[in-house]
Amino acid sequence: MIVRAGRMLLVRRAACDSLPGVFELPSGSVEEGERLLTALRREVREETSLRVLSVTCFLGAFDYRSSHGQSARQFTFRVEVGAGEPRLDPREHDHLTWVMPAELERVGVSAQLRGVLRGLA
Repeated sequence: MIVRAGRMLLVRRAACDSLPGVFELPSGSVEEGERLLTALRREVREETSLRVLSVTCFLGAFDYRSSHGQSARQFTFRVEVGAGEPRLDPREHDHLTWVMPAELERVGVSAQLRGVLRGLA
């Protein structure tokens, strides 16, 4: 989770990707042999072009089924990033927005993610 001025960054999945139109935090998979926090830094960079300066806290985790039907677990962390504006890879995400925690349901994030972020509102 990236926060600026009290608002968190959400990205919308592109129409050509799995779960099109769903808003989510920048996220991704851990590659074989990769450490979790290394994957976090890599995925934030790949999905937003922003550089993670520090991981400030663990917010929670939830289990879900991937687009391939496999069991998966999402770990959610709050991070501090360097200066600059996010830039999206249009093959993965087609829109970004900054929202207050109270706006999560309105923008349509998953119930699992709302559960992890519930205490922030």
